[in-house]
Amino acid sequence: MRILVFLLALLGGLACVGVGFLWKSAEKDPKVKEAREWVDKVESGSDWEKQARAEGRDPDKIREAVGYFRQLLLLTNVLFGAAALAVIGGLFALDRRGLIAGLLLLVAAAVPLYLAWRLASIEERILTIVGVATSPLVLSGLLSFLLRRKPT
Repeated sequence: MRILVFLLALLGGLACVGVGFLWKSAEKDPKVKEAREWVDKVESGSDWEKQARAEGRDPDKIREAVGYFRQLLLLTNVLFGAAALAVIGGLFALDRRGLIAGLLLLVAAAVPLYLAWRLASIEERILTIVGVATSPLVLSGLLSFLLRRKPT
């Protein structure tokens, strides 16, 4: 049972890393580079609204897009952290420390799911993708509560 929990934790961690790398690699897209430029302009506090209006863009839509971009970047980084927690939780499961492993694995699944849920109002696919990637973590977290210490 503990080996199954470990393998599920590794599978979930690899899935989180895979999704994170896919989203990180999308930063090479010209649209994403343009969005990053607008993020920098908004954060600099300069008079970016006049520049946006001069280019024929709506400043409110730019603010919305910048917020979405920041949340997606946070979700991507959290997925990498979830992968690390998944490996640590899997190692605790191998050592038959089911309570600690279960809590770590469930936290590793819950945080990305919460952030994806916040983004689901903008793009529904994000919640589905993160849900599929973290489902092995949820399963391994629940199964790890069934692990018992080795009798001495």
